[in-house]
Amino acid sequence: LYTKTSGWISGLILFSQILAENRGEKISGKIKNFSGHHKDIFCYFDENTFSDLPGHIRDFLLKTSILDDPGIDFCNRFLKIDNAGEIVCWLEDHHIFTISCDEPEDSFCYHPLFKEYLEAKLKITFKPADLAKLFGNAARLFEIYNEGREAIKNHILAGNIEDASRLLNNFARPIIKENRPDFVKSLISIIPRQYMDEEPWFRYLEAGYM
Repeated sequence: LYTKTSGWISGLILFSQILAENRGEKISGKIKNFSGHHKDIFCYFDENTFSDLPGHIRDFLLKTSILDDPGIDFCNRFLKIDNAGEIVCWLEDHHIFTISCDEPEDSFCYHPLFKEYLEAKLKITFKPADLAKLFGNAARLFEIYNEGREAIKNHILAGNIEDASRLLNNFARPIIKENRPDFVKSLISIIPRQYMDEEPWFRYLEAGYM
């Protein structure tokens, strides 16, 4: 629970309310299902945080929610802006669930529940074609930054299966060598079923890790 809330008092209060409303469910199940997608958490962020923000800030939050601990330079190139650092400082100054990180250098992250809320908000705000374009742009930029795992993931989410397979051929051996089954499983879980039988690497990884 602490990992999910990061000690956020309002989050703990909301969880206690959910706990009181659903007494028949086990606590472990409630903690597992407690996320930014939960209707109570979603409504809280939507009404108390997101709706009052300037438009360009909302746009920045939504589009960068698909990234994990992004760097300032990456965001500038991804969004074709030059003020990502200023926006992140503004978010921090206004306590919008944003934290600057030392590692990687010049990176930042969102509170876990807030990030999940933004991901859910993105899906209902953007059209599927616009979402695919966003993931595709991220994937191509991750390739430039030599971030193979992130590039593969975003190509899959964009529906660029051929590009994902191409990269997987290059990065599969290091991934397997690193013995990261959770990452491999997360990749396989977002590959549409119709593509699994078409790509040899997908079938190989599915057989070995699922």
